[in-house]
Amino acid sequence: MKKLILLLIAAIAFTGCGSQEGDFTVAPDIYFECNEINALCNASTAGKVVYMGLTRNLEIDCANELLDLEPSLFQSKFEYWGSTTAEFDGSYIFGAVTQWANSSGGKVHNFYDTDYKICAFIDEDDNDRLGINEMLAEQLFNVMISFEPVTSWTLP
Repeated sequence: MKKLILLLIAAIAFTGCGSQEGDFTVAPDIYFECNEINALCNASTAGKVVYMGLTRNLEIDCANELLDLEPSLFQSKFEYWGSTTAEFDGSYIFGAVTQWANSSGGKVHNFYDTDYKICAFIDEDDNDRLGINEMLAEQLFNVMISFEPVTSWTLP
């Protein structure tokens, strides 16, 4: 019986080592910024909601997927999503998404340890959807190694 218990403990310890498909890591804060040099970034963006979604589909075209998408469907496009309010310090629009939900809306504290594509937009007209004149960002992200802020904002 002791041998069986020791073998069981060893098997559990062994399978817990290393990074394998399906491993999780703590959900990170994902920062964004946009310098006022980019004509799209200015003080009027302060206080606006920034929506951010993460998908393991690295080929997704964020603009095509999100442009005029009904707000209730946004979360269903992503494994994880969150939102926050943009701030302005006189030169930069900035902020961070720090709370995440899954595609069903449930709170998430861990992400799969893998690559993601970030799709983010700033909701300047307050209608909870990406419009043709609102800023969009796309960026690849790896939970374990990427901590650079989202910075490449364009029109869709």
